[in-house]
Amino acid sequence: MEISILPFHTRNQTSFKGAELNKRAAQELETVVKPFLAQYKHPQYDSLMRQLAAKLQQFADSNVYIQPNYNPKQFKEVSRLKLGELDTNLEEFEYLTKKSENWFAGNNARAVAQTIKKYGLFEAPDFLSDAFGFYQKLKMDIKNGLVNMTYKKLAPEQYTKEVKLYNAQQNLFMSSSWYLDVDYYTKRIQKNLDNNSLTENIYVDSIQKISNAIKTHKRLLPNIKEATESAETINKEISVTPEDKAILNNLHKPAQRVISRNVSRFNEKVKNIKLSNEQENFLKELFKKQKAAIENLWNSIEEGKKAAFSPKEQNLQTDLHFDDDLPF
Repeated sequence: MEISILPFHTRNQTSFKGAELNKRAAQELETVVKPFLAQYKHPQYDSLMRQLAAKLQQFADSNVYIQPNYNPKQFKEVSRLKLGELDTNLEEFEYLTKKSENWFAGNNARAVAQTIKKYGLFEAPDFLSDAFGFYQKLKMDIKNGLVNMTYKKLAPEQYTKEVKLYNAQQNLFMSSSWYLDVDYYTKRIQKNLDNNSLTENIYVDSIQKISNAIKTHKRLLPNIKEATESAETINKEISVTPEDKAILNNLHKPAQRVISRNVSRFNEKVKNIKLSNEQENFLKELFKKQKAAIENLWNSIEEGKKAAFSPKEQNLQTDLHFDDDLPF
């Protein structure tokens, strides 16, 4: 008589314990869980979520960067006068100077930073002092001019629309999360039943989570109803019009005007400043010295950090002896 060995995944179904577990799980799904899913299913949930998402996407597609990505150091006149490199080196030196003031940098790093500052190596040379001052003012004027260039202030009506749509979408999703949990774990159990692979651990874990989610969903029914009705109302009231898109597509223009206006003023101030060959060569040498000073300060800080954080050597006492007057 030939004995056939059943595949592992079918043993659950053929064993008494497995059959009982499958029966119990199927009964729970049919008598408790599936009726809950049928009773509380929101037939318009998926459609409503898609509509809200589609409207939000229209805002996202139209709402370009309000403040254009610009780099003052790349402006034509700034580049011609080498002000960008001068400014970059100054910023790096100031950053390292602050780091040198930390306790772990050590006294040597602080002394190096103070010495460099004393010799004025990172100050603009006399023939560029005015231009460098104009450049610093240019950066500040642009920064101040863009303070109010925000979505909320430039397009308050469109901003309010987008916020309402976003909040409605999030509230609807959160209020439905418990129902979605029940649906997910129900499908998990059903899949294992269909594959004859349900285990006690999977069943207990899933049923516990389903039970908790059902209780929470029922407890929050007033909130869920409110969130759903609010989302439906907002979806009906708010639409993204051609006028909205036109406004959103032009949000960057005020910021561009601020930048262009200030750059024009700067260009007018420095247009007569010319660099001679001698001055150009002076700047090349100055930049080399600045780079060397920055590297020196960096190395000094790193040496201080290594000394501060390296394991301390302990002086172990090797000459151990007892005093004669000890009482033992």
